[in-house]
Amino acid sequence: MQKVVVPQTGAACISKPCSGQPSSCGASAAPVSRVRAARSNFVSVRAMQRAQSPSRRHALDRVSVPEAAPVSLHPDAIRRRQEAEKRRQSRLQYTQETASGKGWWEVQNPFNMHIVASSEEFKDRIRLAKADNSLVVVDYFAPWCHACKSLHPQLQKLATAYQDVTFLSVNAGVDSLKAMCDEIGVTRLPYFHFIKGEEGLVAEFSANLTAQKLQQLRLQIAQHRAT
Repeated sequence: MQKVVVPQTGAACISKPCSGQPSSCGASAAPVSRVRAARSNFVSVRAMQRAQSPSRRHALDRVSVPEAAPVSLHPDAIRRRQEAEKRRQSRLQYTQETASGKGWWEVQNPFNMHIVASSEEFKDRIRLAKADNSLVVVDYFAPWCHACKSLHPQLQKLATAYQDVTFLSVNAGVDSLKAMCDEIGVTRLPYFHFIKGEEGLVAEFSANLTAQKLQQLRLQIAQHRAT
């Protein structure tokens, strides 16, 4: 009778390479996978040991990493950063002051921009400017006027640029000043009067936040302050 030899389950096939799937010979690929995993673990352990060896650490300590050179900014970039920081601080101050109860027309005004509290104060400031023969720019506004609020920052810039000119802000929303505005003939807001010394009223017009009106404001100031 012929003797039949049956391969044992789990034995690796040595007659030909195994594809990883059970073959017709009945051998399993599991032992091969375990050998590969053990070999990979051995290589990883050896690499870790080499990295942690004293000689390896000493070699790494000798490696010098050059320090990054300081970055030199262009003067224009420095100026833009300074201006951006100045605007940020200005917005922060504006937020803090308006949150404390001040009106938008009362915040961050230059020294030559005055808020008129009464008709008597208005007349006194016009009288002082007349004695000095200086130009007075009167801005008639109201707290609820959106155009007045939008234009106010531009007036602050003009007041900063022309420090020899007096800027008066007259709140037409106050009852005591509203009567004075009606008497003068102010019917639109924002409205401007240009008063120069003995000449009196030299120009008047309404304005808004447009390039044409802003240019008109600048031209009137430049024309009458120099004469």
